[in-house]
Amino acid sequence: MFLLWHFILGFVLFGQDSLFPLRFNPAMAVSKESVQHRSEKTFPTAFSSLSIPFFDDFARRSFRPDTGKWLPGSAVYINTGYPRAPFTIGAATFDGLNEFGYPYNISAGVNSSAGADTLTSKPINLGFLNSADSSVYLSFFYQARGWGDAPETADSLVLEFFRSSDTSWNAAWAKAGFNPGVNDSSWRYVMVKVPGTSGYFNNSFQFRFRNRATPSGALDHWHLDYVLLNAGRTKGDSSFKDIAFGYQAPSLLRSYSSMPYWQFVSGGDVVSSYPVFIRNNDTTTSASNFSVKLELFDTLNNPILPQVNPGYFNIDNWAIGGWDNYPSHANQVINFPVPMNMSDSGTYKTRLTIQPNDFNLDENWNDTLIGETHFYNYYSFDDGTAESGYGLNQYGSKMAVKISLNKFDSLKAVDIYFAPVVNVPLIMNSSYVIWVWNDNSGVPGDSVYADTVRYPEYLNNEFQNAFQRDTLLKAVALNPGTYYVGFQQTGNTPLNVGFDRNFNHRDHMFYNTNGTWANSSFDGSYMIRPVFKKLDLGTRLEEMKSEEKGISIFPNPADEFISIHLFGKSSSNEFDVVVHDLSGRKVLQQRIRNHEKVSTTSLAEGIYILKINSSSEVVFTKTIVITK
Repeated sequence: MFLLWHFILGFVLFGQDSLFPLRFNPAMAVSKESVQHRSEKTFPTAFSSLSIPFFDDFARRSFRPDTGKWLPGSAVYINTGYPRAPFTIGAATFDGLNEFGYPYNISAGVNSSAGADTLTSKPINLGFLNSADSSVYLSFFYQARGWGDAPETADSLVLEFFRSSDTSWNAAWAKAGFNPGVNDSSWRYVMVKVPGTSGYFNNSFQFRFRNRATPSGALDHWHLDYVLLNAGRTKGDSSFKDIAFGYQAPSLLRSYSSMPYWQFVSGGDVVSSYPVFIRNNDTTTSASNFSVKLELFDTLNNPILPQVNPGYFNIDNWAIGGWDNYPSHANQVINFPVPMNMSDSGTYKTRLTIQPNDFNLDENWNDTLIGETHFYNYYSFDDGTAESGYGLNQYGSKMAVKISLNKFDSLKAVDIYFAPVVNVPLIMNSSYVIWVWNDNSGVPGDSVYADTVRYPEYLNNEFQNAFQRDTLLKAVALNPGTYYVGFQQTGNTPLNVGFDRNFNHRDHMFYNTNGTWANSSFDGSYMIRPVFKKLDLGTRLEEMKSEEKGISIFPNPADEFISIHLFGKSSSNEFDVVVHDLSGRKVLQQRIRNHEKVSTTSLAEGIYILKINSSSEVVFTKTIVITK
């Protein structure tokens, strides 16, 4: 369990940012009643046997196994996050969590190993086969660790066959745990004969996969893919005719997975090309000819703009060329803007389709890819699901995400997903302070705002990770520019922010354990989301509604001028007006008489601090807003 050992080292190494295994899986953490009710409705007491070929590449968009092929109650996690370079998109992941996403034994020791997940096929009809038929094989691919935790030697992945004549499960294949290395993305191929002479050729044959793991968390990962049972095969059969996507689709945004729409329309952030991972698994030929169609849909799911079909091209198979690197397939040029025809929130969708789509066995699930681009009131970098926890082990450590504002705005809260890792009780007694920093040549600089002391909470919603929302004591007005939003911890216990391994925005992730800011040591994204409140420029800001006694500034917000009126002063009284931006730089200075106007045409749209001086003494300080 490398990550758990890494967790222990995190308290020893100086200035280390570390990844930690999760304690439970929120995506699976639905109530027992919900799962039982769903199972009772979906699966009758008796059901007919399945026919061969039996095939599943786990590409369907669900976190639970396909109920048409597997028995209910399985604890394996169908996902696109943990496997590395999967044979096709999606895999079945085995770990130490039960079907509700919680540990089988939360108090189990870190070196323990026990029976954990089971994935059992529905009965399959092999009764029509002759018992002497030696051409029936079950094949599959497996990967140890992936983006998760390596299984130890006491752990294992096991395949068993069911014989109905004596109701016994019999070992057919097994693999002991091992550590393939942190960068290993290889998959092992297994071919197992189903012998008719052993009494398996009947109408109720079943097979199942089981694992042994440390039962106290998301530990000791095995990933299973491309399970195929069929007759007419040979021991050396490794021929497949399948072209598939490997990873989930990215956002159309260049720097984020989501951003406020009003910020987007003020400056945009659309990628110049759309990177996807396509794997040619066709081993019947050295190259295959296919195309990849790209479509875009608006928030009402209506197609917008002409679909893009870059044409057919011969692509080497995986063994020769790896991922498809033909730019018109894997990096299609985005030569259209996202239309500006939506409200302040919504989701655009992309759909990519491999054509022709007759290569595979899975009803075309793995050759169609759906991507989402979100426009909500926050900036985010993650896909909403954590594969690990991320933390810092030094007193006063800081971490932040980098965002850019295209127009002035108001930060009202910060959403943080605190990942449930193996030391939750210790973390819940730790604390932190939300901070906002300005930019200093590409790294966090001076403090713009510091909030109050807070404590992490661990939340989960059905089907998704749940973020803790820390509403700031006061909204922070920010001019256009680059900022860093995050927190400083008050102790040396890693707070374990959720870490998404699928959306890699490492260049926007920063940490500081020794006085120097650096990018995260790992590819991925913090699950920290700065939340903004759109400013209504037709009215005054909330904190500006009440005039200070003795002064009136109108209009505010302003465009071309502001009129300043000091009560109790005659029109002959003179004073100096000095305006600074939020970084403290003086941008305007003018000497005027009372009731005179000050031209603001030279000021860019934004928020400024206005000071009125009389006889070298600051009499009033006001915040003003300039709109254009």
